[in-house]
Amino acid sequence: MKYTEPVELIEPRAVDDDGLPVSGGGGRVVVNARVQPLVLDEDAGRDRSGTYTELRVFAPAGTRVVEGMMAVIRGEVFRVEEPSWDWSRFRRPVFAAHSPSVVFVVKRGEG
Repeated sequence: MKYTEPVELIEPRAVDDDGLPVSGGGGRVVVNARVQPLVLDEDAGRDRSGTYTELRVFAPAGTRVVEGMMAVIRGEVFRVEEPSWDWSRFRRPVFAAHSPSVVFVVKRGEG
């Protein structure tokens, strides 16, 4: 696939009611995905200032992404803010080269 870059998806560790980690939770997956910049904005309010960056990521079909996961893109850590949408579900491509993607938005704030 052209113009892809590695995106590392980190699933948060699951915890029980007492806040202790549950075994088997958490994991890392590296996928080759396309990344599209969405927003670079400043959040300036009373007693605060900072910037945040939003990226839209197009991952291969079948990639499991849930809200709250962390994504390492270009060495920076982003948080998955919106639920992903898998365009390949319930579809059968006409051409083998047509491969719908899983689309999700990540966000990072500084300041």
